[in-house]
Amino acid sequence: MREGYKNKNRNDEEKSNALEKREDIRDRMITDGHLRFADDAEKEKAVKNDHVLDAVICCVAAADYLRGPAVKPSEDEKKRARKEGWIWVAEKQGSRSN
Repeated sequence: MREGYKNKNRNDEEKSNALEKREDIRDRMITDGHLRFADDAEKEKAVKNDHVLDAVICCVAAADYLRGPAVKPSEDEKKRARKEGWIWVAEKQGSRSN
């Protein structure tokens, strides 16, 4: 089974697992205080499609960057970040020491 939350080129079982991963990501962002939804229908829309979740994550990252708590890459991560890019999100409390 492939890892990740994308649906492209997956069988039904893999798509179901990918949906569960998207729901887990969404729920962790809610628990961590990054997201609120107007109602359950909106909450479900965030995970129905992997592109929608990508957009939600981008919005959270943009808010973190604009508010200031976004983390820049460490010295060890800079080479990889230059090649692959870097998503500027706030770190979880106690997750990394610089």
